[in-house]
Amino acid sequence: MLKRFIFMVFGLALLAGCGSGSGATNGTLTVNPITATDLTGGAYSVMTTAVYTPASGATVLPNTEISYTATFVSNNTVIDSRSAKLSSDATGTVTIGPWKVTQLAYPVDITITATTGGLSSTQIARIPAVSPMTVTPQAVSFVSTSTAGAALTVAVSGGISPYAVSSATPADISATISGTTVTLTKLTASGVTQTTTTVTVTDANGNQQTVNVGYYK
Repeated sequence: MLKRFIFMVFGLALLAGCGSGSGATNGTLTVNPITATDLTGGAYSVMTTAVYTPASGATVLPNTEISYTATFVSNNTVIDSRSAKLSSDATGTVTIGPWKVTQLAYPVDITITATTGGLSSTQIARIPAVSPMTVTPQAVSFVSTSTAGAALTVAVSGGISPYAVSSATPADISATISGTTVTLTKLTASGVTQTTTTVTVTDANGNQQTVNVGYYK
């Protein structure tokens, strides 16, 4: 009877260390560094994994229950929070995410904490703030001898892509954009009358910058 009791206690200890459908109390739990992938267009894809490793000599079993909480904070304000209970695979691993996180005017700080039994692990990552949109240079000029087809370029940075451009006088100056490069093309012949127009660059959030364009016609 004593031998049978010792065997039952030993079996329960193994189950506690190896998972098998419940939170584990022995071994270690590790949340790996959070991966934040720039999706462009003002968003990042965020994900990580949490791994339960049983105590030395124990064999990890699938379906160890691992819970997580994820908190998203920007400008000292919680803008989102998520939590769930997951079951590990045969290696003791669960995948947390991926989630699409939109860039804001302030950085977004992400804290992910995973727990199982009495074990806990945390990782922190930051999504950068949207930088202000700028155009360089903000003013360009064609010379009096510039003929139809002459072109100048302006660089766009910051804001949220994709960008759009429009010319106030499209019959005289056309504006196109490829990536972050705006091309301004003169459509009129050379002349002696100096004039100006504007080209507006708009990002995906509706923010705008203006380029002043001088030319002769």
